[in-house]
Amino acid sequence: MRDTSAEYLVKVYKQLIQQLRSHDPDARHFALMAITQIPPAFLEPLFLELADDMPTAMAIIPGLKRLAKRAAKEKR
Repeated sequence: MRDTSAEYLVKVYKQLIQQLRSHDPDARHFALMAITQIPPAFLEPLFLELADDMPTAMAIIPGLKRLAKRAAKEKR
């Protein structure tokens, strides 16, 4: 059975989120850049969590702006 587009999107982003936990700083950096380019709404809780973490706070701002949700706006 084929995944719906939403299920496929979750799978793809799940792989990127796992790379955020990598010991390789380049892998973490590129995963962070990838998830902030066109962030789906389901990543908002993760973005808000990352915004509280100093090493990722500045990198996550573009993703928060792209989400343009109320909670994301409050983080700015």
